[in-house]
This record gives sequence, C-alpha cells and structure tokens, in this order.
Amino acid sequence: MVSDWNSELSDIISGIDKGKYRDEAAVSRGIVMRLLTNLAWEPFDTEIVIPEYSLGAKKVDYALCPTNPQSPKVIIEVKAIGNIQGADEQLFRYAFNLGGDIIAVLTDGKTWCFYYVAGSGDIENRKVCSLDLTKDNPEYIKEKMERYLSFNNVSYGKSAGHAKDDWNKSREEKTIPQVFAELVREQDNPIIDLIIERCRKKDVIIHDKKSIVSYLSDIVSVNCGSSKTNEEKYFQTTEKVEYYTDNNDETIGKDAVKKKQTNRTSFFQFPPNGRSEYSNAIEMQVALFNELENKFPGFLDRYFENDFNKANKRFHISKNKNAFDNGCKPLIKDYFINSCTSNPLKINMIKHACEILNIKYDSDLIININNM
Repeated sequence: MVSDWNSELSDIISGIDKGKYRDEAAVSRGIVMRLLTNLAWEPFDTEIVIPEYSLGAKKVDYALCPTNPQSPKVIIEVKAIGNIQGADEQLFRYAFNLGGDIIAVLTDGKTWCFYYVAGSGDIENRKVCSLDLTKDNPEYIKEKMERYLSFNNVSYGKSAGHAKDDWNKSREEKTIPQVFAELVREQDNPIIDLIIERCRKKDVIIHDKKSIVSYLSDIVSVNCGSSKTNEEKYFQTTEKVEYYTDNNDETIGKDAVKKKQTNRTSFFQFPPNGRSEYSNAIEMQVALFNELENKFPGFLDRYFENDFNKANKRFHISKNKNAFDNGCKPLIKDYFINSCTSNPLKINMIKHACEILNIKYDSDLIININNM
C-alpha cells in the first residue's frame, strides 16, 4: 500500500462523520481517488484510470484499464453519500454493455458494492461483496479492497477470478438451504425415511414423523429464514407412521410398517366456479395447465418459451419427452410436463403461469396442493 491503510481509512471515516464529502465530486476526489492511490493505482493517469468512460450513449464515472484503454477491467459508479439506493440498476445497464469478466463497483464513499458482471440473474444476485467503511473492521475492508481493486490483482486478472469464485460460493450458500427447505417440505421426504432407518439401527423406533419434521423445520427456520409456524402448518397433514416389530426379529421391512394417512385433496378453482379436485398434486397440475391452455389459447407455447421454463437447463414443460430425466405426464397440444418436481416448485410454476397470463394468483386462480 502507498500509505498506511488504517490512518488513511480513519481520516476518511472522520470526514464522513463530519459531513465533509457533500456531493459526488467530493466523494470522488476525497474518497475514491485516495483509496485507489492506496491500492497502487495512478489515479491521475487518465489512460489507466479513465474518468467519464463512454459506454455508447452512457458514461460511467471511472473505468480501470491497466493494460488497454479500450478494455476496462473494472468500472466504478460514484454517488453522493446516501444516494446509492436504486443506482445499482443504472450500473447494471452500463456493465451489461461491456460484458466479459469485469467487476462493477457502486459506491457513495461510505458503502462499496462489488458485482461480478458475468454472473447470472439480476444485479442483486451478482453482488459478491458489500462494505461499509464506517462499520466494518478496517482489516476486513483492506482485504476485500485489495482482493477486488488492487492494481496487481486487476492487471493480472486475479480480481475477476476472485469475484467469480465468490459469486459461485454465494450461489451455493443461497441454494443449498433452499434445496434443503424444499426437501423438508416434500411429502415423500427421503431425509425423513433415512433418519427413521438410521434411528432403527440404533434401536430407536420412531413412532411419529412429527418429531423429525419438527427438528428439520427448526433447521430450516434458522438457516433459511422460514417460520417454524408455517412449516408446522404445512406438516400438520403429513402421514403418521407407526413402526412395530416382533422382538424375535430385528429386521423391519415393508410388511412391518403400518401407516395411517390423513385425507388430502389437491384442487384448483376459478372463482366463482367450483373446485376441480384431484387425488394428488401432479394430476391437479396437469389438469390445470390443460385448462389454462383451453381458457387462454397459446399459453403452453408462451410458458415453454419463457426463461423460467428453462431454468438450470431443466424444462418444466416440453414437446420432447427426453427433456425429462425422471418422468413426465402428457399435456394437450403435444406437450409434456415434468412429473418429478417438489410441491413448492409446482406452486412456483403455477404462480409463474399466472404472471404470464396476467391473472392474480390466490384471487383469479386458487389452488391447494395436498392441504398445504
């Protein structure tokens, strides 16, 4: 670093607290330029740190171009302190015009947000780090600033590599709890069955799935932000399983299991018309998608072409049966629908269908999946 990081940061924070940086220009000169200098940039070399960099009809405040003025590695958009809200969409439009493995930075001097432009999803999903100079630990700030913005890291492409790694890690951290929550909500939950079997091997007989459901729901509540009350509400209709075994036989097979199952009904309804009821969720979904095609001709084509249908390269509906790894059910118009989806995903599919058709979920269309 060019100067002592802690003293430089302390002076900047003092200026923020005193209201020293009153507008974008003050933030740019008094904060951004100083930090770039500490990160080994030459901020007044306008072929490397290029101000007002043109992106078509738009301009971004700074582009960092360590090797080629025509090839930015980092773009920085500066706002006045407190004016960062909503500016990320503007930055996203700028960055989208560039493409490639670049880092986009949005800052009001106090808050610094770093984005991996080549990621997927909206701008928020591409955020890899957010710093608050007045709250975060100075060593942590230094570490992240160097990771994404130091001259050497940017010049040798390491910053983009770091951003990509952090973006992938962030997706994993968000997705794994979501997938776990989906598994917990599924009626035929392999996790529950596995726990029951492992408990049996330890001579513990589980008489009611609710104890396992309660435990898993607590984990979901803590790690996924779900409400335990909502989880319990969903599971209040799940089947109760009683296990018994002959004391002379330690083996428990299918014949040694008695199941008591509550009544469940899946249905859809277009008020004021009555319900159309089905014995399981997939039958209901097949009938609903066929009904939507009849009511709104072309619906299945529109759903098929929608990006939501092609998420993660796994189709929800398709005219190609081979598009589904684990089974499908026929729809009208030569389409097929994935028959191996969790109930939460079925609901999301139906909600998205409502968005495509501009009808109100839970108002124009009411559904129930197995008393969820």
